Amino acid sequence: MGSPHADAVRDRALVRQADLAEPLRGVFPSASATSTFCIGAGASLVWTDPEGRLVAVVRWIDGTRIDGFCERVVQAISTSSPAAD
Repeated sequence: MGSPHADAVRDRALVRQADLAEPLRGVFPSASATSTFCIGAGASLVWTDPEGRLVAVVRWIDGTRIDGFCERVVQAISTSSPAAD
């Protein structure tokens, strides 16, 4: 039995934060509620976040570390120069 994060990653190929029922809502709490995650074989991940105007593609990521990755990306974006309108 894995962590709740890893189990959610394994059990759902497409995870939309806003569509998840409690207690799974916010599986990746560092990502916005508008985020969508596509999770494939080999621990591949596609993360789209319309609110943050972001698309990230990651390969070979440990499912238990996805939220930490999201947190670092959000932090990097928020500390960079403002996005163009």
